[in-house]
Amino acid sequence: MKDSKIKLAVFYCQHRRDVILQLFRGLDDPGGVNVRQVALPCSGKLEIFHLTKALENGADGVAIFGCPEQECHYIVGSQRAKGRVRYTEKILKGIGMEEDRVQRFVFAPQPSSEDREEFSGWLEKVRAMKALH
Repeated sequence: MKDSKIKLAVFYCQHRRDVILQLFRGLDDPGGVNVRQVALPCSGKLEIFHLTKALENGADGVAIFGCPEQECHYIVGSQRAKGRVRYTEKILKGIGMEEDRVQRFVFAPQPSSEDREEFSGWLEKVRAMKALH
């Protein structure tokens, strides 16, 4: 029998740790998600191979949480992460995988209900992709 839990790799800027904790506390069904969290000094330190390797190692989806670009502690880190996620999406599309498996989220320090809905919607997309494979 296939494991019904979706496996997520979550990379996040250390300055967004509290956002991650609040977001996962607010999930309707946290039991249906197996999460591996990786803290980074800045989301800009994330490399493309981190994203692809997470998928190669069995993650159904990869989420990246960073600071808003104007609030990045390392000035250009959020911009770098944004570009690397876009490039990874192109790679996934090129090899026939769903680009939505990798998603970047930028939330305020207190996630709003819209933020929670955005993340939950992405989780449902990942769940549907897993069911297809």
